[in-house]
Amino acid sequence: PTAPLLRLESMIPLCSGAAIEKNVFVNLDMEQYAYKDFVVEVFKELLMEEAYKAYPHFGIVMQAYLKESLADVQGLCEFAKQRGTEFTIRLVKGAYWDYETIHAEQMGWPVPVFQDKNATDENFESCAKLLIDNYPSIRLAVGSHNVRSLATALSYARQKGLDKKAVET
Repeated sequence: PTAPLLRLESMIPLCSGAAIEKNVFVNLDMEQYAYKDFVVEVFKELLMEEAYKAYPHFGIVMQAYLKESLADVQGLCEFAKQRGTEFTIRLVKGAYWDYETIHAEQMGWPVPVFQDKNATDENFESCAKLLIDNYPSIRLAVGSHNVRSLATALSYARQKGLDKKAVET
């Protein structure tokens, strides 16, 4: 694949000029599995820049249909604690299942997404619980139309005694 357009150098002027001065939330979305690790690394590098290290209005999207997402979420939780300033993880199921499955099969690669919806749902709920366990280092934004997954996250947050604002739905 060609190199992504996202580069740390291109993010810095956007964040310092528009985001921080105007107190704007900056969210990095996750579109393709091929760039997942790259996006996570750019996100972490950006948040560790001296000018942004204390800025709490950053976020990243994690796709729970990826088999690696629970490990990625754990890594981001550890990173948040090291950084010392909270950020948001928007947890979604994932929208490109067909593409990721077909592309991996065409290339002879292992399929990076769960092949069973129940496995995706289970992973989503495991990721949500892990993120809630790491509040307030991480703020969870739940992105799902699945009522069971939403209820699981909200119920777990309530069991942990968290304020209703701790989980965005």
